[in-house]
Amino acid sequence: MKNQTIDEDLLRSYLLGKLSDPQLSEIEDRYFVDDDYYELFLSIEDNLIDDYLSGNLNPRDRDFFETRYLVTKERHEKVEFAKDLRNVIVAHKQDAVPEHQISKSWMPRLFELVLPEKPIGEYAFAVIATIILLGNAWLIIRGIQSISELDLLKNENKTLSEKHEKLSQQIIGRETRNEQLGEQFESFQHRITLQDSQIAYLTERLESERRQRLQLEGEFAKLNSPGSAIAYLELNQGRSRSPEEKKIIEITEGMVLLQLKLPLDSEADYGIYRAELQDRKTNEILLNQNDLPYTKNAVIWQIPTSLIPAGEYKAKLYSKTSSGEDDSDYYFTIVKK
Repeated sequence: MKNQTIDEDLLRSYLLGKLSDPQLSEIEDRYFVDDDYYELFLSIEDNLIDDYLSGNLNPRDRDFFETRYLVTKERHEKVEFAKDLRNVIVAHKQDAVPEHQISKSWMPRLFELVLPEKPIGEYAFAVIATIILLGNAWLIIRGIQSISELDLLKNENKTLSEKHEKLSQQIIGRETRNEQLGEQFESFQHRITLQDSQIAYLTERLESERRQRLQLEGEFAKLNSPGSAIAYLELNQGRSRSPEEKKIIEITEGMVLLQLKLPLDSEADYGIYRAELQDRKTNEILLNQNDLPYTKNAVIWQIPTSLIPAGEYKAKLYSKTSSGEDDSDYYFTIVKK
């Protein structure tokens, strides 16, 4: 009995919204699995509604009832139903019951209405009708409660579904973001690889130019030594130069430098010239030099003889213009003795 009283007080506090979250969860878990506890819960709820309609709640509990219990449409409908049923009972008893007794609970008043101190036969029909009314009322209340609980479960299920959908969207978004980051990472790796290749290529070119520069410095140093000589070769003029027009030059021991004179058109004045020395048979580029010195009628190109063995060659001269580059070919043969 003591435990039931504790349960009743706890359920009443639950309905008035006075309990903490852990206590709320404990009660809800229990009345979902314990039918007796659920019946007690419904009974406490009916009594609480009756106390509210009768004005038997203290100001604090009345405020809790209105602000924390009456928070759903179903609960409002349940209170309205009890209020209408109460008004029906009061209407039938109003002429026979003193006004100071109207504040009694609607359940005792209903029994006073159907079980007065008069012969049973006179009120038999009223008793039967009242029992039917009570049964229907109880079924209606239970139906409303079941609908309310079903709606609550549907709302909870809908909320869970929305949360699941939201989490699924977040997971998809993160997977998409991870794929994008992966693609960006691969792109960065590719760019780094290209940059490494470019750096390696430029490093190789710099090293090659450094070796050529050192070799040229060595060759030019020989020019200042006693007995050094320069071989001179002036190629044919004219824009059309064929392999048949090639010239032959003999380079003997002691000649450390070959100076090529590449004639220009009389009206040409490009200002920037570069040249390539190609093997006549394989077209392999053996040497190249930028910013060659020039006179009014010719470009001068000095090449160390140690860099050019005997063979047939083509000197290709590029002249920079505003629309691109013009080029001319000069053919010659070197014979070493």
